[in-house]
Amino acid sequence: MARGARHARSNRPANGRAAQRSASHGTTSTGGDSQRTTSAAPRQAGTPKKRGRKLGSQTKLKLPQQGAKVALKPEGDMQFSYVNYKPSYKYTTQLGAILKREYPDLVEDRDENGELIRKRLALEWGDYFLNTEMTVTSGERTLSEFWRLSEVEDDLQEEADRVLEKYLQKRVRDMMYQARVDAVKLYHRKRGQEIDDTLARPIELEYEQYMDGQLQWCNDDVWPELCTYWCSKDFKVKRRRGQVARSSSEDIAQNHGGS
Repeated sequence: MARGARHARSNRPANGRAAQRSASHGTTSTGGDSQRTTSAAPRQAGTPKKRGRKLGSQTKLKLPQQGAKVALKPEGDMQFSYVNYKPSYKYTTQLGAILKREYPDLVEDRDENGELIRKRLALEWGDYFLNTEMTVTSGERTLSEFWRLSEVEDDLQEEADRVLEKYLQKRVRDMMYQARVDAVKLYHRKRGQEIDDTLARPIELEYEQYMDGQLQWCNDDVWPELCTYWCSKDFKVKRRRGQVARSSSEDIAQNHGGS
């Protein structure tokens, strides 16, 4: 028998307050984009097919046919395979929609006595469990919604939970990285310029320009904080580190390939 319902993390304290993370901002995926500060319009994308994610409809959730759950099987370290059939949508796409829909407001860091240290952006999957002023946290709602649509065999549930946890950790980092790229694309789209991810990644906007590229899934309280973070020295340093790490990895891969 397969089990499709899955409760959220069982180690949540009885008083409803999730274990608090440290006061650090956490780590944001920086990818391999090069550093370039500019507010000028980029070159127009040519006629070839655009690369990158489409803007809009990021939170639209497509339900399985006739309300049936999608049977999955954990595969590898952070993937699932479909059992018997492949539905008309990918579970990864659905998780992306759920994560955007359930994205928390500003989360709270508290000390061991429960005193508020600060409110900050949610940048990692663990942060989805910090909006504890709600009866159910964003993380719990995300897990509940995923298992409402999906199921695995009982003897695979523990492994499925492990795989899902690792996947969500990476997916949220990637989502927050892609948010800045999408904001750049939207800012230029409003000015009649269609650009793809490749062109958008190296562009850095000013605060007011980022503000004009607000994404639908990010609310009015969070968006200004996110724009401030993208303009911060801390974020720009992380981007540079990501560029260096990506360049080093590509050099190693080329050497191993004999090129």
